[in-house]
Amino acid sequence: MGARMPAAFQTDRHDSRAGAELDSERLAVAIREAIAHLDSGQPEMALAQIAPLAEIARASDAASYLFGIIHAHAGQKEAALAWYEGALALTPDHRDVHLARANLLGEFGRHEDVVAAHESVLRAHPEDAELWLNRSDALARLGRNEEALASCEACLALRPAFPEALYRRGVLQDRLGRLPQACASYQEALRLQPAYPEALCNLARILHRLGDAPAALTLTEEALRHRPDFLPALLNQANLLYQLGRLQDAILACKDALRAYPDEPKLLRLLGTMLRDLGQLDEAESAIDAAIARAPDDADAWMSRAIILRDRARLDQALAAYETALRLRPAFPEALSNCGVLLRELGRVEDSIRHFDLALALRPDYPDARNNRAGSLLLSGRLQQGFEDFEARWQRTGAPQKIVAADCPEWSGQTLEGRKLLVLDEQGLGDLIHMARYLPLLVDRGAEVTLICRKSMQALLRSLRTPLGFLDAGDAAQGFDPKAFDYQIAVTSLPRAFGTTLTSIPCEMPYLRAEPDRVARWAQRIGEAGIRIGLCWQGNIGVDGERAIPAEALGALAGQASLRFVSLMRDEPPPSCLPVETLGVDFDAGPGAFLDAAAVIACLDLVVTCDTAIAHLAGALGKPAFLLLKHVPDWRWLLGRQDSPWYPGMRLFRQAQRGEWGPVLAAVAQELQCFAPSFRRARPHLSPCGRGRCLSEAKAPGEGGSAGLGGLE
Repeated sequence: MGARMPAAFQTDRHDSRAGAELDSERLAVAIREAIAHLDSGQPEMALAQIAPLAEIARASDAASYLFGIIHAHAGQKEAALAWYEGALALTPDHRDVHLARANLLGEFGRHEDVVAAHESVLRAHPEDAELWLNRSDALARLGRNEEALASCEACLALRPAFPEALYRRGVLQDRLGRLPQACASYQEALRLQPAYPEALCNLARILHRLGDAPAALTLTEEALRHRPDFLPALLNQANLLYQLGRLQDAILACKDALRAYPDEPKLLRLLGTMLRDLGQLDEAESAIDAAIARAPDDADAWMSRAIILRDRARLDQALAAYETALRLRPAFPEALSNCGVLLRELGRVEDSIRHFDLALALRPDYPDARNNRAGSLLLSGRLQQGFEDFEARWQRTGAPQKIVAADCPEWSGQTLEGRKLLVLDEQGLGDLIHMARYLPLLVDRGAEVTLICRKSMQALLRSLRTPLGFLDAGDAAQGFDPKAFDYQIAVTSLPRAFGTTLTSIPCEMPYLRAEPDRVARWAQRIGEAGIRIGLCWQGNIGVDGERAIPAEALGALAGQASLRFVSLMRDEPPPSCLPVETLGVDFDAGPGAFLDAAAVIACLDLVVTCDTAIAHLAGALGKPAFLLLKHVPDWRWLLGRQDSPWYPGMRLFRQAQRGEWGPVLAAVAQELQCFAPSFRRARPHLSPCGRGRCLSEAKAPGEGGSAGLGGLE
């Protein structure tokens, strides 16, 4: 137990010196035997050993102090406190008793009393550096960090080469946001005591916050060399490896740590997070559930569980997990923001906005929540508010880096007459097509516009009605002269700069045009027979698998002889349940993106597509289109309406229930049946040289499947 026993006890209740010596000896024997019982794990025996001598012990400050220690180690904390206070009644400035009492008060959470106790003994011992340090610790527990730091400085003034005080000073400077000073304190502590794992770990944490994860990892591994089983360092090592992109190494480090600490919930939670990144959702969920079983009040673990359940499309269970996390920690901005995203996916858009508002009230500089709120505001039609929040996309977690010049001011509506404006393409291909409508408006205002975009998109965008300059995004990443431009703006920031509302969306249609020669070539290959419908049933499933329609569901469109379906998908085989003509290997095989797709769409009567770039291309070309949407779609398609203010010629078909495409395709089939005659139009005369045969003419009667149009003459 390590308690120090005085050589003799001073008593006041016995006049006889011989009697006092006898009492002192009995106390000494009883205390030694009680300590032996504690060391052998027998606290009841320890207390029984000293109980008969309680009255004698109360007459001695030393005996009362040791009785207090024995009661404290036996778990009798209230009794221990009474013994310490009895000792102080006999000797008010007894330093060791004050410290023991203060430690016990700290265990009771009575930190104000701890501060008072230290201040009391400091009046008698102002030169005691350790007392100043203990006072600092008590003040820090009360959140009085400035006072705590001053007390720590008083300690170091008395004892400058005090590694623990330097370490504590670093902790306080860190809490107060004084990171350079905290680094210096930790480094000085490590100079005096190189094998100081706590200081190494805290210095590593600051370097990580300052953006130097490799240096942080080096320090963490140094801490583990000094103390291989140091849990904070084991956690930090796995975390740092994970954040440095060394996922397999991080998982191995985490599993090694779990061998030493199999029940550590933070390690289990981290392992679950990393397994999720590997797509091992069963194992990830098991690890998170194990963490929760060991720490059911861990709000972070409940949020991790919600994220995994959302990945597994168990949205109601995910919502319940978020609600548990927020019950445990109501002021949890990350959980509020993530829950807001989930509520939007469940169609509860207004509830999602309220969650984002709460997250931002707690943490106004939280870009993830602001960016997420933008999606809900835009989806609900509040475009101006939504585009304002959408500017947070550059600061959100995992945001792409801007490649525009730091010295060039952002355009936000200033006069453009005679000005040079740089516009950055920063989203997907469909987003660029969608926003391209704004580029001629900039030229109309007198700007000389240069667009940084992927080289593959430049040929299509040259069909805009006004001339643009182009800069390849790959070249721009290598740098360019910022002085050549007066302003810069990202393409998806243009609606904000124009103050776009639902009633002021630029709708000059078409604003893109297919190349005439290319249209003529594809018109000959496709021919005039039937009602020609371009079909696209799947986009990039890596981005959003819910926007993909199962090929077998397309059979609902079969059975109408006058309809010809032409695949607008380059690499996807046609479905077996619906006759679909393919366009051959040369379809959009050149360096220019969507040039053939635009020409083919120009030859068709209608496009039927899910939410992909093809929808934007058809809309920009002014082609009638049926757009098939998941239950809660991307923001630009809004909610609860069959038309689109962005594309007047587009008809929207929405899932009534999440994941159910059958009713959507049935509605499309009915619409095609009812309105097929309206898609017939006058066709240009083609020479009767055999070109222009449709699929049904190239096949034997009754033959199933599909053939590639690219093989026709």
